[in-house]
Amino acid sequence: FKTERDDLRVRDPCVVRTDRGKRLGEVLTPLQPIPEAVPAQSLCDVIRRANPEDLVNVERVNKESVPRAIKTCKELIQKLNLQMKVTDVDYVYGGERVIFYFTSETRVDFRELVRLLAHEFRTRIELKQVGARDEARLVGDAGHCGLTLCCRSHLKELGGITMDMAKIQKHTADPSKITGRCGKLLCCLRYEYTTYTEGRDVMPARG
Repeated sequence: FKTERDDLRVRDPCVVRTDRGKRLGEVLTPLQPIPEAVPAQSLCDVIRRANPEDLVNVERVNKESVPRAIKTCKELIQKLNLQMKVTDVDYVYGGERVIFYFTSETRVDFRELVRLLAHEFRTRIELKQVGARDEARLVGDAGHCGLTLCCRSHLKELGGITMDMAKIQKHTADPSKITGRCGKLLCCLRYEYTTYTEGRDVMPARG
């Protein structure tokens, strides 16, 4: 993000503009010059510092509007007999639009659902289908290690994980030990894979 303000400090809440509309953000690092290699037009804007009213509105949306939206969407899905499951709702700041995330094993015609939701909430409605790993990122909490799921805390791109990554690290073949909340192989299997493959070439043979 970029800003011309010089009074923002770490942990300050602020309103920012993203490709999905206005959002409430939090300053994570001290302000620093934009590197020459980064084109300024590729960065989103910090609009202003958030005020107490902004924080109250966001808290109200999270406590009241989101649960109501999920409940309403579930009822409409059941009424329309659609083979889909709503997993999360994202209220874009200021009520510009509401994004519903859902999972489904089949292709779903949700045009009527969008129409009914738009009539109910009087704003722009978007429905986005997500896979199992994206669902875990949206609603998951902690992994086997007790820490926040990697996909939720810091992983920006979810790369491919193969069974070979588990085998070379001598992990158990028990699926419950090497699969995450999404039911797929653990993302962290990839972290040390390169070290194991390179080490295999220089270590002496077993025995």
